[in-house]
Amino acid sequence: LGYIGFQLLTSNFHTSETPVAIVPNAQLATSSPTPSPSVGVPTPILSVTSYDPLGDKKENDGSLGAIFDTELTNVLTTWTTSTYKTADLGKDGVGVVLDLGSAKSVSAVEISFTAAGQAVEIYVGDEAVPDLKSAKKFGELAQTPALAKIQGTNDVAGRYVLIWLTSLPAVTDGFASGIANVQVLL
Repeated sequence: LGYIGFQLLTSNFHTSETPVAIVPNAQLATSSPTPSPSVGVPTPILSVTSYDPLGDKKENDGSLGAIFDTELTNVLTTWTTSTYKTADLGKDGVGVVLDLGSAKSVSAVEISFTAAGQAVEIYVGDEAVPDLKSAKKFGELAQTPALAKIQGTNDVAGRYVLIWLTSLPAVTDGFASGIANVQVLL
């Protein structure tokens, strides 16, 4: 015991020279109870436009390009909604429309939000300006984590993907949401 105590006090035990990387286990929340392991080929997003049909028809358009950076979790550049007085925005929602260039079969949409807590619905279709009454809902999450993966029960084909925010998390002076990045997976 004396020898072990001496070794502990003088730190003479041999240690590894190899650095150890600690990787957090970041789980994606998913709207599907059993996500498919085959989902995962990202498709390029050609352009993005804001979608605010119940407001002034635009929503912080100047930062829309930040939505499709090269890294999913790049929170240094973001698109944010306007700040609203209530979590429900005082209207049905606000969002962005992603243009994939041509109709593609969408399997999942991964979104890196600036904070957790928004409600989001995903629609996939062929209209650049979607009509929510007739659009096909792909999936939804009532309370998203900061990194969310929305999967539908079936793949849905379309050229445009609408990310529709129907409830926003609290921020310092009201309610707002931000999207750091999006990946549409085929």
